[in-house]
Amino acid sequence: MNQNDHLTEEDKKVLLDHDYDGIQEFDYPLPSWWTASFVLCCLFAIPYMIYYMGMGGLSIAQGQQMDMVELNKVRTAYAVKMAKFDDAAYSAFNNDEGAKLGAVVYEDNCLSCHEEKGKGDIGPNLTDAYWIHAKGTKETIYEVVLNGREDKGMPTWKEDLTKDEILQVVKYLMVIKDTNIADGKEPQGELIK
Repeated sequence: MNQNDHLTEEDKKVLLDHDYDGIQEFDYPLPSWWTASFVLCCLFAIPYMIYYMGMGGLSIAQGQQMDMVELNKVRTAYAVKMAKFDDAAYSAFNNDEGAKLGAVVYEDNCLSCHEEKGKGDIGPNLTDAYWIHAKGTKETIYEVVLNGREDKGMPTWKEDLTKDEILQVVKYLMVIKDTNIADGKEPQGELIK
């Protein structure tokens, strides 16, 4: 019995003569939707190539440069907005609820260096009246948290925290400053009265 005896007459018409390791192929035509898609892609490619290769269409690198210019504008505007201490925005957190929210942000981000309740560890004690960079005011504390002091190991937080979160931390630090926690780190910096 021949292996092709089970094929219909139509299948036998499209069966190719060659075989590989006993496997024969059918030569069915491609589906019409596939052929139409291929033809349309080829037709689309002609004006596409003319535009991008001959008429000065933007390259991927040029498009990226334009996007980076726009992104830098947005970043600059955001940095300007973040840099200014906003009394009106701070007043929304200048209450017990703001201090609680600030304590949560502090625990999530500041605890590893400044320890529990700001008593100090790698970073300075935040509960005494001595300040290394900030001067104990909400404005100067905001600036140090926002921009950090990388030469002293204080990271910049403007890219990781929102302005509201930074203001909440400032409120929390204003609450714990001058509480002189009993087992806090020895004073560092300048005494601010």
